[in-house]
Amino acid sequence: MFQIRIGQKTPILDECLRLNRCTTWAFITAWNPNGSPGHDLDKNIERNTRLLSVLHQMDCIVLPAWGVPDAPVWPPEASFLILGVTEDAAISLSNQFEQHAFVFGEIGGKAKLYSLSKQSNDNYYATTYEAAPLQPDRGQSLETWLQCLGARRLQFSDWPSSDCVFQHSYHNGYLCWLKD
Repeated sequence: MFQIRIGQKTPILDECLRLNRCTTWAFITAWNPNGSPGHDLDKNIERNTRLLSVLHQMDCIVLPAWGVPDAPVWPPEASFLILGVTEDAAISLSNQFEQHAFVFGEIGGKAKLYSLSKQSNDNYYATTYEAAPLQPDRGQSLETWLQCLGARRLQFSDWPSSDCVFQHSYHNGYLCWLKD
């Protein structure tokens, strides 16, 4: 799991970027457009489903994620950690889905908050942005990862592979998500 905090480096995310030959990442959601205070779960799920569909058309790696506030100022928001996305594409996606902000970073750098509105919200800084926990033993979690990655199966390997949709170091080897 990657836990990202604005203004901090995330070494495990850097390792994952290197392993998957990416140099940038963004953390984006389609929940609660324009910072609306109400959480309409059905509408939020539908918006994130549309965002995932757009992300699958891009040449990026998409991981399920959550934005979890430190204090209960709003419920956790289902989101996506996108590896290999450009800053311009992240701005465009956030605007398309009417978001006030997103988090962006480059390999070796600190996570940065990009505010797209005139409204300042300190709660964005008091949030942990985390990729959904990787638990291959639990079917539900694995299904979510496979769906977001556009993969069909998972395998364990002793060495990294270029055939993977996404790979992550795991115990004494690598987990590889494959399309076929």
